[in-house]
Amino acid sequence: MAGLYELWSDPVLPEDDPNKWVGTCTVLTRPASDSLGHILDRSPLILLESFWGHWLDPNLTDIGEVQAMINSVAEPHLAPYEVSTTVNSPRNNNPSLLEPI
Repeated sequence: MAGLYELWSDPVLPEDDPNKWVGTCTVLTRPASDSLGHILDRSPLILLESFWGHWLDPNLTDIGEVQAMINSVAEPHLAPYEVSTTVNSPRNNNPSLLEPI
């Protein structure tokens, strides 16, 4: 999935504070019009491997070029299925969470 991350220093913390540097990230989404559209109005922007190098290029800063690349990515065709409600708690983290019910 396409995402963005940033490392930034918290201006209110002193320079020697171990929590001074904060990492943040986000997953890019787009309007959903595939089979997920009736569940959520957004779908993740899933990049094929052929896009990875360009997406990760630190010199890619032109907003028009970024938008053109995003627009050229085909919409994913994801197949939704129901899973257990145990996914609702972050305390649960194991492969069985992916099993259909």
